Amino acid sequence: MKRSFTIAAFLLISLSGATLAEKRGSLLDLLTLRPSEEEKANQAQLLEILNAFKPTVADASKGTVWILEKEQRLALGTVVSEDGLILTKASEVEGRSVRCQFRDGTYHRASIERSFPKHDVAFLRVKRTGLRVPEFTNTAPIIGSLIATPSPGGDVSGVGIVSVGVRDLSGQDQGYLGISIDGFQGGLEIREVKEDSAASEAGLRNSDVLLSIDGKTFSTVQTFAEHVSMLKPGKAIRVGYRRGRKQAEASVVLGSREEAGDLFDRAHAMDLLGGATSKHRTGYPKVWQHDIGLAPFRMGGPVVDLEGRILGINIARSGRVKTYAIPSSLVLEWLGNPQTPIEPKSEQLDQLLRELEKAERALKDANKALDELPEN
Repeated sequence: MKRSFTIAAFLLISLSGATLAEKRGSLLDLLTLRPSEEEKANQAQLLEILNAFKPTVADASKGTVWILEKEQRLALGTVVSEDGLILTKASEVEGRSVRCQFRDGTYHRASIERSFPKHDVAFLRVKRTGLRVPEFTNTAPIIGSLIATPSPGGDVSGVGIVSVGVRDLSGQDQGYLGISIDGFQGGLEIREVKEDSAASEAGLRNSDVLLSIDGKTFSTVQTFAEHVSMLKPGKAIRVGYRRGRKQAEASVVLGSREEAGDLFDRAHAMDLLGGATSKHRTGYPKVWQHDIGLAPFRMGGPVVDLEGRILGINIARSGRVKTYAIPSSLVLEWLGNPQTPIEPKSEQLDQLLRELEKAERALKDANKALDELPEN
């Protein structure tokens, strides 16, 4: 079901998710904090928005379970078969004695039946049948479209948008400029140029103000760092910058982040300010990205479109407003069902097909009778 929301509502969701959600794990958890009067008003509006999405996540939440070790919540799980097969995030459950907590409050011991290490996905098996399997869709996520994530109890844990379409992060050796940058009002400034880096060889210096890459401008450290990380080592780019009052452009051939060994960069340090990220958060062969701020222990659960269909499985919190999801099409392939299940035919359609078959037989008999008539 599609709904309309105001820009103010979107701002409320974005600000709450980006700055507060990880204090307790989801937007919904914010409502249990002790707020000021102003925060109470904002939370009331947030609750109203989240409640508006309850019908959207209702079906998917029935197939969402908690994965626990003793009483500790490790991850969420998504039911993928009525006879007890549950998908979850592998790195959170491997080597642990886990059980699944279902919506009805019951617990069932679970064991790993198979896994896909490159995708950090595990299929758990519990001894239970008659489980509710939510509807998956092969539809590719559309950038900018609204999405929501359910909690096992039927609540909405977050609302956001698709920010990046399906892409391959496997073995990704990210492009590397070799700089540390700081953001300030109106620009991005180079704090440090690493020795023998691509930026150093191109002549960039400390205190240069970054203006653009290949004509594209950036307003935050995060968006700049994400753009560079999506480029491949060896790619030649044009970096616009300002030194003092003079603007110039440098031609830079990107280096390799892997070779530089600078994996814990400034951008990731900033991401951590928004809450914990998943230990295993990159390198996936096929994922798409959204901006819902979810705690790492909420990975393994579904993310749905406005029709309530599962678009993907949350697999990693990678940044402050960056969560990766495994596309549903891949899950359906693993299950041996690459196509969205065909809906059962209605009685009316069945009747029409029977009448069509009857008409075809009558036409065939009439043609045969005509062929058998003697020629005049």
